[in-house]
Amino acid sequence: MNSITNEQCNIILRNYLRHERYKIINYNVGNTSEDSLGFLSVSSTLDIKFLIYNEIKEVRFFIKFLPNTDYQLNLVKTANCFKKESAFFGELFSGIREFLSYKSIPDCYLKDNETVLVFEDLKLSGYKTCSAYDIDLKHIYAAIKSLADIHAASLLYEHKIGKTFDQIFPEEILRPWFCEINDYPGYKETLAAAKIISLIIDKYFKNYTENVINKAIFLCKKYCYFLQNKSKKYRNVITHLDLWCNNMMFKYDENGDVENGMIIDFQTYGYNPPALDLLILIYCNLERNKREVNMPKFLDFYYKCLNDNIKNHSNNPDDIMIKKEEFMASVDESLPIALASGALFIHSSIVPENELIPVISDIEKLKKYWEDDRSIVLEFMEKYENYRNRVLQTVEDLLEGVMEEEEKLKNS
Repeated sequence: MNSITNEQCNIILRNYLRHERYKIINYNVGNTSEDSLGFLSVSSTLDIKFLIYNEIKEVRFFIKFLPNTDYQLNLVKTANCFKKESAFFGELFSGIREFLSYKSIPDCYLKDNETVLVFEDLKLSGYKTCSAYDIDLKHIYAAIKSLADIHAASLLYEHKIGKTFDQIFPEEILRPWFCEINDYPGYKETLAAAKIISLIIDKYFKNYTENVINKAIFLCKKYCYFLQNKSKKYRNVITHLDLWCNNMMFKYDENGDVENGMIIDFQTYGYNPPALDLLILIYCNLERNKREVNMPKFLDFYYKCLNDNIKNHSNNPDDIMIKKEEFMASVDESLPIALASGALFIHSSIVPENELIPVISDIEKLKKYWEDDRSIVLEFMEKYENYRNRVLQTVEDLLEGVMEEEEKLKNS
């Protein structure tokens, strides 16, 4: 049973109010609903009623509990998901938060705990997620701004302490979900995704050469290898690596325009060049026609945000900033991995909700889908035109990217 103790409520309220001049009257953990049953956690709400300065007040928080099923619980513990997020909002976040220029990450009020995490309820501040089919340029720019803020804070904190994160944190904390270790959850997921990509190529893309197809599938199968290893050539930062639509929340003004974006869910982060995170964000969320024409603007905007944030917090920004030519070189090197990420994960992240819930709520179906057989994706593609078009687009992007690399090699 998912529950919160009175002692934990005191810690939460103390961190929220930043003093102890209150008295808890009562508290209540909300009932979880089917749509709150995520893959790596179960979410709920916590309402605390308290007396402060002779006035009764109530505040609501967002809670993440460990999954209820043995299968999902084993995955979370194997990949240290709660331990990683606890470390992020504990030691890691306490170090980098002084260097954040914007509200890029939610506040966490119960951390350093491997069974439950408690955050501010962003919905109360007007934040909400955006459907993968509705993400437009304004959403992407808001997300890029927040991502650059987090990356800049990572660089600034390393500079302040004179050490890199991999020198101060154990390997298991920086090891990403997507890690090429047998029986590791992210590795199983990636191989299952690569298998369905192969089936999609067989059915829809017979016009590509065998060499291009084989290299595309190889990129998908080796995706974990590329993410688990920090770069020896480029600067590394704390990278989110799971930047699909549900891991971003947006606040809108009275006209419905995007006012701010926030990055959430830090259970799967790694330590990689910032360009990789940026490209994963773009390729896993934006349609090709919106992406291709705006890519130079995205890169320039990210680079400006990154360096503006560094300048805001440093007397010697030249010691910290990444040179533009280095950044662009890392973009080129990260592109094939980002193309693979789009192909590997779009087919899951944009599944129509009415089709997704029956899979998530049945543990045998979930295990089969996550680790082995995703042939049901082909059925979804036949059934939903918009879904089919987005999935085919990401696979075609990957194949075209591999083909362009082949041409470059021939002409070099």
